[in-house]
Amino acid sequence: MKKTILLCFGLCLLMLFPCISLYAQVVDFPRSYAYIVRYDKSHTLMRQGTDFNVVDLDIEWPVVIDSTQVGALQRQIASTVLMSDGVDYDKSVHDFLARYGTPVSGKLDSLPDDRHFCYVTASATIKSYSPGKYIVYQLDRKVAPQSLSSQQVADDHFICVYDLHTQKILQLGDLMKTYQLQSSAESPLVTLLTSVLNDNEYNRLQSVEVLAVWPEDSLVGMRVRYGLDNGGYTSELKMRYDYAKSVLTKQYRNLLKPAIAHQTVYASLPLSLVKDTLCYDPDQLPTEKDHDLAKRYMAAQTISSYQGTGTVLVSYVVDSDGRPTDLTVVNPVSPSADRWAVSVVRGMPPLQPALKAGRPVPTRLIRGFRFQ
Repeated sequence: MKKTILLCFGLCLLMLFPCISLYAQVVDFPRSYAYIVRYDKSHTLMRQGTDFNVVDLDIEWPVVIDSTQVGALQRQIASTVLMSDGVDYDKSVHDFLARYGTPVSGKLDSLPDDRHFCYVTASATIKSYSPGKYIVYQLDRKVAPQSLSSQQVADDHFICVYDLHTQKILQLGDLMKTYQLQSSAESPLVTLLTSVLNDNEYNRLQSVEVLAVWPEDSLVGMRVRYGLDNGGYTSELKMRYDYAKSVLTKQYRNLLKPAIAHQTVYASLPLSLVKDTLCYDPDQLPTEKDHDLAKRYMAAQTISSYQGTGTVLVSYVVDSDGRPTDLTVVNPVSPSADRWAVSVVRGMPPLQPALKAGRPVPTRLIRGFRFQ
């Protein structure tokens, strides 16, 4: 009965206050969801012989999107970002980190030589999303070894457009008539692409190459490479659909069509983490260690800009030490709103863990953020 009252109170808060958190914490009982994206972020120092590798991960891992299978999307993320050919996220991350040695724990015997360091960043973030139509990911992996590191340089970037109608990844050639752009030097689109250049850059311009194109609400996004006589650079542009439609394909236009009926797929969240089984009926829910600190923290959270309206639901585990982990969005609003809501939960002040028979236990909670 107590949990039912808490849930009703939380829903009332959501209706009364825009863009704030559910203050009542509610147990997220096992169920199936039509949308699950895990938000995993870590910073790890690894050691491999004399090398020290700093690995930063920022992965928004899709489990299911709008009741649609995303196996092809998972494989693309794993391949590009984690150098893996599987769809088991935890195993892919474990194997990726193992490439760079073992985690450093405790104090080092001596101060390491900076020249033996290597800095690795791997990220997969949602760039654009339209329910039932498409989801677009930005995939990046960068390896920056210092002079004495044994690691190899890497700098990989990929815009991944996943068609939720066909459950396929669309390449640049599927979305854009690149031959038409190349043969139309004086086309309005080429004029628009070069309008961002200053006079000096325009005079030195050797080539314009579109590396990626993707839908972003009513706009068209493009990643463009400008070749200059002494090098060049890459930039991202957004433009109205009308400006680009002459070079966009039928497959691109199909992305914008309403969702179609398909075999629905649902997924559930794990019932255990590592070796701990989650408790869904604790005698006492997690509470703030310092209520005033928690209240000030929530009041200080602001978001400068976001798209969409609705309620982001973040499911997360409060472990037996009171730390939020396994953060997952199960009801999205937009990439910017979802990411902000997850960051708020991740940064919450320490909690008192849930209790069962007087002992701390891990439990899964859900918290809502309303945007309007």
